[in-house]
Amino acid sequence: MVPIGLILLAALAVLTFFGVTERFFRKVGIPDWLAFLLVLSFVIGAVVPDIPIGTRLSLNVGGFIIPAVFIVILFSVTPAKGGAGAWRGIISALAVAGVTVAVRMLIRPEATGGLLIVTAAVTGLLGGIVAYLAGGTRLGTLSGAVGGIMLGDIANNLILRFLDGANVTLGARGVFDSIILAAVTGIVILEIVEAIKRTMGEKNITSTALNTEAAEDARFADDGKAGAAKDEEFKNYFEDVD
Repeated sequence: MVPIGLILLAALAVLTFFGVTERFFRKVGIPDWLAFLLVLSFVIGAVVPDIPIGTRLSLNVGGFIIPAVFIVILFSVTPAKGGAGAWRGIISALAVAGVTVAVRMLIRPEATGGLLIVTAAVTGLLGGIVAYLAGGTRLGTLSGAVGGIMLGDIANNLILRFLDGANVTLGARGVFDSIILAAVTGIVILEIVEAIKRTMGEKNITSTALNTEAAEDARFADDGKAGAAKDEEFKNYFEDVD
């Protein structure tokens, strides 16, 4: 069974390769070649086995290590690092983390099966929506979606470790799919909203221009009438008119 995240990543990789996503990544501050390498690293990380650390902890490459590297790069290369955009990204990540913990505690995903897919899909969709609402900007949405799912997974694993004594595998049990789905969902919502705003703005500009042009035409006509009346008065002043 092909994970949801890999399907979305394959489509995103093709779009990035052909420059379709150039506008989005350029506005974030990531050059096209780096964006393509990051997407490609997610694809490779999705098929790499977990990395064990001791007997109780494992790290999933696609669901934890690559997203962590992505967040570091994202905040390192973007013009908004350290500013209001970065703070919005942090707030967005914390909000998405809360949603992630809530969903994964309510729907306890098994290692495999339909419940895992449902949990990943619900977490990703809700995470993407919350990432956009809390982040607002491209940086805030993207960092909130990726970083928030990661933080939520860490918190969820610590809770399960405390309650059940379970081994900790960061980035497993559909986290990779949730991260990709959340990022794509947040980006799509942001682009749709911005497209609507641009359309409305263009309509307002056109309406204002038309109103201004009409006002100028009316003023020109009024000036013409006033000028004609003055000419008539001047003519009557020097002529005998009953």
